[in-house]
Amino acid sequence: MNPSESSPVPAEPHAEERWTDLPAIVHPSWSGCNLRVRRGSLGGREVVQKSVPPHYRDWIDAHALATALDAAGRASLGPAMLGTDGESEWLTQEALPADAVVLTLGRLSPARLSAFFELHRRTMALSVDAPLRCTLATTRRLAGQLAQPGVRLPGRLAEALAQVERIGPALQGGPAPIFAWGSGNVSNVMLLGDGSMRLLGGTAAGRMDPLQNLGAIVAELDPLVASADEVVARLWPQADRQVLARVRLFAVLEDIRAAAWAQYTEHLLGPGAGEFRSFVGVRTHKALRQTRAADFESLLVDAA
Repeated sequence: MNPSESSPVPAEPHAEERWTDLPAIVHPSWSGCNLRVRRGSLGGREVVQKSVPPHYRDWIDAHALATALDAAGRASLGPAMLGTDGESEWLTQEALPADAVVLTLGRLSPARLSAFFELHRRTMALSVDAPLRCTLATTRRLAGQLAQPGVRLPGRLAEALAQVERIGPALQGGPAPIFAWGSGNVSNVMLLGDGSMRLLGGTAAGRMDPLQNLGAIVAELDPLVASADEVVARLWPQADRQVLARVRLFAVLEDIRAAAWAQYTEHLLGPGAGEFRSFVGVRTHKALRQTRAADFESLLVDAA
């Protein structure tokens, strides 16, 4: 089903039907800020609907999101895409079973870690005509937004953002773009009762340097669950020293992007109950731990 050609599914329920907004703890998307998500029934069928909030429509392409969700659904990597509604801008997917739970780092046993890698390997094997996604360009754009007057920019995040222009030249070129999910966050994966997994999220999906995708996975798993070496060995077995260096730099860039996105979100939505600020702190700390390391200069040289 091409989302642009799909038959619209009614966005509004019948009078007797009700929608329940899903917070982030129930539906992944680390703070629930970049998508509005609700669950309800249409024609007796349990569904989940998603829309992009107005303040993010310059950042998230709803059509590209629908394309990614449809591709994942068709490959049984995510919930089936049921339709789109252009007027209300809701995307409709089948609801996952009630026994589905959010994957967490603590739930990644060795067997589940293998399944997690397989989920991403199969996604990277899809042939999908989707827009190009570049973490470097997104991070530079975020840096520009955070440099505007009146926007709070913590000193440590400013230091991390200053490293972006050192990282960028080392990541020129690279493998041909492929389709990938673009997010290694385990919170964008649901674990079903039978042990299978399904991808959610999709706002970062598109065609990209595959090593960018690996870097996003490394940023999530290293060092608590799997090292950069292990991620690369599982998803890019032909890797050499240069490939590993590029993946590690993409991981640093992903941490900087995530921290900048959280800081920008706080600026747009106002301080939450500490969730944005703590996320900024964690991802900034991870990035600075790498950029301040003694081997960072050699990493830039190896990657180029």
